[in-house]
Amino acid sequence: MGTANWGSLLLAFVAALIVIGLPGALIAVALRLRGLWLAAATPLLGFTAIAVASVWSAATGVRWAWWTVLATALVIAGVAFAFMLTIRDTRKSPLVGWRWAPVVAIGSGASLIGYRLIIAIGEPDRFDQAGDNVFHLNAVRWVLDHGDASPLHVMRGLDPLSVVSFYPTTWHATVALACQLSGVAIPVASNALLLLVACLVWPTGAILLARTLFGAATVLVVAAGAICSGFAVYPLILLPYMGTYPLFLSVAMLPASIAALAGCLGLARVSVPSLVALALSILFLPGIVGAHPSAVVMLIVMALPMVYGALWAQRSARRITSSRAILVAILCPAIAFAVILLARTGFAQSTTWKSSTAQAIGEAVLGGFAGQPIPLVLSVLTIVGIIAAIRLSGLSGWVATGIWALTCAVYIAASSNYDFVRLLFTEPWYADAMRIAAFTPVAVIPLAARGAEWLWVWSCRHVDFSTHPARFRIAEVAAALILSCTMVQSWAAQNATRFMQSMFTPTDNQYVSPVGVSADDRTLLARIPSLVPANAVIAGDPWTGASFAFALTGRQVLVPHMLAPITGQTKVFLDGISTSSANGPACRAAKKLGVDWVLELHGGKTLPSRPQYPGLKQLENSPNMELIDRVGDSSLYKIVGCSLG
Repeated sequence: MGTANWGSLLLAFVAALIVIGLPGALIAVALRLRGLWLAAATPLLGFTAIAVASVWSAATGVRWAWWTVLATALVIAGVAFAFMLTIRDTRKSPLVGWRWAPVVAIGSGASLIGYRLIIAIGEPDRFDQAGDNVFHLNAVRWVLDHGDASPLHVMRGLDPLSVVSFYPTTWHATVALACQLSGVAIPVASNALLLLVACLVWPTGAILLARTLFGAATVLVVAAGAICSGFAVYPLILLPYMGTYPLFLSVAMLPASIAALAGCLGLARVSVPSLVALALSILFLPGIVGAHPSAVVMLIVMALPMVYGALWAQRSARRITSSRAILVAILCPAIAFAVILLARTGFAQSTTWKSSTAQAIGEAVLGGFAGQPIPLVLSVLTIVGIIAAIRLSGLSGWVATGIWALTCAVYIAASSNYDFVRLLFTEPWYADAMRIAAFTPVAVIPLAARGAEWLWVWSCRHVDFSTHPARFRIAEVAAALILSCTMVQSWAAQNATRFMQSMFTPTDNQYVSPVGVSADDRTLLARIPSLVPANAVIAGDPWTGASFAFALTGRQVLVPHMLAPITGQTKVFLDGISTSSANGPACRAAKKLGVDWVLELHGGKTLPSRPQYPGLKQLENSPNMELIDRVGDSSLYKIVGCSLG
């Protein structure tokens, strides 16, 4: 470990940009998108091509490769091109605002988020030592080894005893493609995709959503780019909290999807033709499902205020009868609730944040979700934005406020001490307040940007720029950039950066990082390819980070991740190999499992609350073990008892 440089990360970033951007751009151009819509839709369409290709390539026995994605994109682009021949390209009135505002907005958001992420990551080949990331990095290795990225195969391929038949794999498939094209290690490619999603996909979609709902005023657009970098709960804390990379990807895809729905329903201030918006809404769905299906459930929840807004507009224009409007108004929440019930996972996160209902309401209003510090500037902008949206922005203001209120309601339900309410309404997100909090910036950004715009307009009443339009433009951009600095320097943002940094820094302190891997551990892991045959199986306590060995070395591991079921022969082995006789149950299990290597990281230290495996204790005194290599208190053993040596 530690051999990668920032050049390798840049190479992986370019590779990821190509495998996402080229297929996505083919489809977006076929739909005649341009400007900000082109920029925001391209990555989502690229992820859709990846998600669809991962299914058909595995079903037909075609090995996972970049050309399968390109072929999928060409087919979708052909259908999109034919579709566009059948409709008229009617655009709304020209934009009012500085034409380069989106570029400045994306640039500020990308640079601020990128700055925080690079500080948090520290080195290009460091990886998130949160629990779920053991599975995610190993899943990428499985995709590379088997040439199969199907969401129907990866989970059971990595863990044959799993009862889960579907697992979203778009993140893993994309990282695997970046590895194939660039030749970098899996952690480097994972970090590259992390930067691409956080610095490009997220701010571009957020800016598009703010502009779609509230227009193209320069301050609003540039402020949206700055504001998207000022949250603690996204994009940073979601990763060190659990290492939930697929959910991280899906959240970044929501803003552009909501903007497309607004265009479908006629609620957009700045939009593409409604039929194109409808096509985008449909085409975005496979990518979001492939990233994380729970995001689709949240998309349906967020769509409810838009549906009611569209109904109000249609009823006011007498384009729909009252009876039909009432029917739709009743059916839509019923459908949304049915989706929530059908998407129940059967699992509730036991370590989730909980608070009283009053505290949860306060957290939602002030933006201090899940006990995070209150971002004062962001909170003020959001409250001002809600007032300005309701009083001055007409129907779109009410819709944006409704999206915010409904998202906060789901968060409040997840934070509730009333388990019936919590499980009934939030189980698609594992009844986890922190995961739901990650969705809230999607709803907050348009309102906070609207608040920044209103404050700017109010302040300009006292300054006469009429004879100096150039100075006015400079002042607009300068004000938005000052806001950017305020966002990134907030206590909440800095707290999130430090948290993520602690989870990426090599450590064997289990109280800092639950599956921490120290510098000594990483040195030993780097030696394994030269010591252990390629077809060998390595055993180790997954809670020490030993299961990272599969992703980092390519050698099979007995337990692929912390939540893998420990049953049968695996349990027998882990409970007794250190003390087993040559013909004892644990030695017979070792033969059946094909395990002849044991990896002990940082002396096997784990928290008392973690599962304990007696057979992996006192290995240095075991007659069944021969020490092959040691770095600090991390050791690699070969099983020489059991007639295996």
